[in-house]
Amino acid sequence: MNYIKEINAFYDWLESNPLPSEAIALWHALMSICNKAGWLSEFTVANSTLQAKAGLSRKQLDRWRSNLMEYGRITYQKSNKVNEAGKYTLISFNSPIVQNGIQNGTQEGTQNDTQKGAQDDLQTLPIVQNGTQNDTQNGAQNGHIIKLNKTKEDIYVIFEFWKNSGLKKHPKITPQIEQQCKWKIEKYGTDRLLESITNYAKILHNENYVLDTKWGLDTFLERNHFEKFFSENDPYSFYPRNKRQPQTGPHLELVVPTKEERDFLEQVYEQQRIRNQQKRA
Repeated sequence: MNYIKEINAFYDWLESNPLPSEAIALWHALMSICNKAGWLSEFTVANSTLQAKAGLSRKQLDRWRSNLMEYGRITYQKSNKVNEAGKYTLISFNSPIVQNGIQNGTQEGTQNDTQKGAQDDLQTLPIVQNGTQNDTQNGAQNGHIIKLNKTKEDIYVIFEFWKNSGLKKHPKITPQIEQQCKWKIEKYGTDRLLESITNYAKILHNENYVLDTKWGLDTFLERNHFEKFFSENDPYSFYPRNKRQPQTGPHLELVVPTKEERDFLEQVYEQQRIRNQQKRA
């Protein structure tokens, strides 16, 4: 499965199948976990992990997981054991997913390819000098290139996620955005940045919270605003509730005093009135 192709296909699919931000965040969290698992056809993940990555409560997780299942984007099998995580399958847009570490359909012709590859390797086997193969340096360079390509993919993922979260738009990935994303990915990882962006977007778009600062992605990362929105920093408590919004709840119910309480208060008021008169006299 190709991460970038899946994300592009997902957002193309969203144009005709709009989903709320919570369901989108959950899909991204599952994509990230599946990626780390090696794109297995079936993987397990705890509810608490998904809640932290997607910024959802348990009730929201149940709701939007069912939503993704109804749209045919995932399958989910609940465990029969109390303390055991459920099993997920991501429905790919582009390609089959790995099953038990083997790509679907790759078994056909494997034996012939293996024998031919082994013969070719014997013919082209490099000479070993002092116990080190000649291609060691080339292997290290290739590994560096793969890491760079992975970082570029992650930068694209972050940029697309920001753009589709209803935040300040950027026409393209500028050198400043690219550099900030690269530094922050190396230090915190892509998943944590997506988690931070998710929480920021939720609070910014919720009229019940006092936050009207619309940062650009470069400023959000450069000035470390993103750290405030990590789940462990509890951003939903950090930003105050909007006092202009009507508040309801048991703590705002009108308390009617009893007759005894009213009589007592009247006595207190009368005594205070007499003392005030004595002071003026």
